[in-house]
Amino acid sequence: MRRNRRGNYSMVMGVMLPVFIGFAALSTDTSWMEMAKSQTQDVADSAAHAALVELRRTGSTSRATAVAKYLVERNAVGEGHGDLADIRFGGWRRGDTSIDESAPRPNATEVTISREDDNALPLYFAKIWNRDDVELRSSAVSAARSLHVVLVMDITGSFRFDIHYARDGAVAFAEVLHDTAGEDDRLGMVTFFYRYAHVWTEMTEIHDTVRYDPLYDQWKDLTWCNSDVDWFGPSWPGRPWSAWPGSGWHNTAPQMPGCWGDEGGTDHGIGMKQGIDLLLEQDDPFAYRAMIVLTDGQPSAFSGFASRRPSDLEEPWRHTFNAKYSRSTNDMKTDAYVEANRAEANDINTWTISYGGYGQAEFMKRLVTGDGAAYTTTNAADIEPIFVEIATQMPMLLVK
Repeated sequence: MRRNRRGNYSMVMGVMLPVFIGFAALSTDTSWMEMAKSQTQDVADSAAHAALVELRRTGSTSRATAVAKYLVERNAVGEGHGDLADIRFGGWRRGDTSIDESAPRPNATEVTISREDDNALPLYFAKIWNRDDVELRSSAVSAARSLHVVLVMDITGSFRFDIHYARDGAVAFAEVLHDTAGEDDRLGMVTFFYRYAHVWTEMTEIHDTVRYDPLYDQWKDLTWCNSDVDWFGPSWPGRPWSAWPGSGWHNTAPQMPGCWGDEGGTDHGIGMKQGIDLLLEQDDPFAYRAMIVLTDGQPSAFSGFASRRPSDLEEPWRHTFNAKYSRSTNDMKTDAYVEANRAEANDINTWTISYGGYGQAEFMKRLVTGDGAAYTTTNAADIEPIFVEIATQMPMLLVK
C-alpha cells in the first residue's frame, strides 16, 4: 500500500523556503554591492584625473577641489552619489604609490570617494540577515607623467616680422608646464635655418627655479637668426647689401645662431632630426616624449653656393646640418617624412603649428605622430594660445 508523502514535501519546503529566500537576497545584494563598488572606483579615478587637469591648467588647488566635488556629485554610486571624503595634493615620482604633500609644486592628486554613515549604500533583501546597508570607500591617485618636450622652431628671415608671437608662445608653453612640473620634467629647444639646426637650449629640468629661470630668460630673447655675421665665411668676409645695418634683413642678435644669405630657405627635416636626437639622448623610455614643430613656411631652398663648412661654425651651440647641399623641395619633404617615421618608431609624439598662407598645412599634417595634432593659422596672435592648448594636452597617468 503506497503512502501519501505530499505532506512531507510541504514540510521540507516550509523549512527550506526561508533558506532559498535568504540565498536569493544574498545574491541580489552582493551583485548590488559589487556594482556600487565599481562605480565608486570609477568616480574616484575620474575625479582624480579631472582635479589634476584643473590643477595643471590653473595652478589652484581650490579650483581643482571644486572640479572634483562637482564631478562626484553628478556621477551615480548605486541609487545616489558618493561623497568627496578627501582630496590631497602633492608630488609623485615614478615608483611611488602615494603622494608627498610636502612637495613645493604639486603634480599629483589623490581623491577618496565614500558612501559611509548616513550615506551608506542601502541594501534591500539582506535585511532578513539584520543588515540594512554597507559602507564603501575607494581612492585614486592621478599624476602628471614625466614629460620630455623639445620645441623645434623655425627662425628663418621670413618669420622676422612675427617671430615675437612664436617667442611669446614658447614662453607661455614653458610657464604652463613649469607650474605643475615634476622632478623629471624637461624642456629643450632646437632652432633651424635652411640645412642647419642648433640645440639652442639643452634639455633642462624645469621643476627647480634655479634651472628653470635661465631657460625662461633665454626664451624671452628668442628672435630670428642673427644676420650680423660674415655671411660668406672666412674665405669671403662680408654680407650682401640687404643685410647691412638699417636694411630689412639685418638682425643683430648674438644670442641666436647665424643665418647666411647664400643658404636661405626652410628645412623642417633637419630641425626634426636634431630634436629627435636630443630627446633620445635622455635615455628614459618611461618618459612621455613630445616634439612641437613651428614654422611659417613649407620646405624651400634659395641658395647660391655652399660657402659654409662645419669648421666655419664657431657658435656656442651644438649643431647638425644636411651635408647634401643641392636638394629639391621634394627632397626636403622626403627627409622630413623620414624623420616623422623615426619619431613614430621611438614613441615620440609630434605636434605641428603652421603659421601663414604658404601652402604648408598638408605637409605639416603628415609630420604628426602619436598623440599629436596639426594646427594651422593665418593669424600670428593665435600662436600663443595654440602653444598653451598643446601644453594642457600633455598626458596624465593614473597610478593607483
